[in-house]
Amino acid sequence: MAAESIQKVRPMGAFSGALSLIDTWRARWFNGAPRHLPILVIMFTDKCNLHCTMCGACDYSPGDHNMLSLDEWKAVVRSAAKLQTRILSITGGEAMLRKDLFELIAYARAHGMAVHLNSNGLLLRDKNVAKLKAAGVESVSISIESAEEAVHDAIRGKGTLRHTVEGLRRLRRAMPEVRIGLNCVMSKHNVKTLVGLVEFAAAEGVDQIKIAPLHTNLQHKDKPLEDFADMTFHEADLPELEADLDRIRTAIAKTRLESTSDAFFDGIPDLYRAPASNFYCYAGYSIAVIDAQGNLAACFDKESASNVRDQPLDQIWRGQAFHDHRQQVRHCDRACWDTTNAELSLRLDPTQLLTRPVQTWQLVKYYLDHRARARTGA
Repeated sequence: MAAESIQKVRPMGAFSGALSLIDTWRARWFNGAPRHLPILVIMFTDKCNLHCTMCGACDYSPGDHNMLSLDEWKAVVRSAAKLQTRILSITGGEAMLRKDLFELIAYARAHGMAVHLNSNGLLLRDKNVAKLKAAGVESVSISIESAEEAVHDAIRGKGTLRHTVEGLRRLRRAMPEVRIGLNCVMSKHNVKTLVGLVEFAAAEGVDQIKIAPLHTNLQHKDKPLEDFADMTFHEADLPELEADLDRIRTAIAKTRLESTSDAFFDGIPDLYRAPASNFYCYAGYSIAVIDAQGNLAACFDKESASNVRDQPLDQIWRGQAFHDHRQQVRHCDRACWDTTNAELSLRLDPTQLLTRPVQTWQLVKYYLDHRARARTGA
């Protein structure tokens, strides 16, 4: 941690959490600018140490060019605290390639935020795991595409499964208190092996598994469409895909693993039907993303002219220019069914309170019981 003085901020309690949730609903229903930003996703770096078959980020990435410095990211955290941001989700690229990651995590924790890290797990070595523990990270999602080495390595690179699993086990041993999740991008290349991945996750003491259908947009938007030809599902594949999804859900139900909601699993095949169905999205209302160059957008799919170098995050979030940007969400026609915006939007849908009350309450409790997650000792 830098020598600067950091005043520890008391994490927000149930009352402020309830107000934040109500503020999100109000803003989305009545097309207003939210006062709060509950969840902020930051792309801490563009750089990655892998070249996965479903991702074009390495071809697009400008690397170190013009990325926000640590001090600039700290300014974002301070501004997010003014918006009562409860969860900071750090991704990349591969966020652990930046040596100042641990200082940013500690800084966000000191400002009352729960911090989640997304990683491919290759850099979860003893020294880095110790630094994550000292910084106070609360949850880590690790990307694994299959528990079968040949399948995973064909997608992410030779030898990567072995090193990733070693990192996962190292993290679990050193930090039994941290919540560990597995992220998997489901494609034709791995769908038949995902029951085995569920069983692997349960055996390794993982807390959660999230299976996202392959998109040709969102974070994978920089890959040429023709390169997805043998990976993506088509309408003719859907009966078999639905049978595979039933087997995956049955396998999850036999474990104590948390996973995506029943409603999310139900909607996966519709992503590949024409025309793809849309949903009542809360992107830009409950969640937003800042890329490595400081551009703030409602989601990975939306281009925005707002940059945190030009104006503080809290001012952008409540300003007219970004509210105009939110209209892209209200009129979005892109095929999308991801485990961030789609799942969050499903859980925020008030009708889910009636149809799936237990799963919905789990999300609401996450908002209201922030003190249990933000163990700052304040």
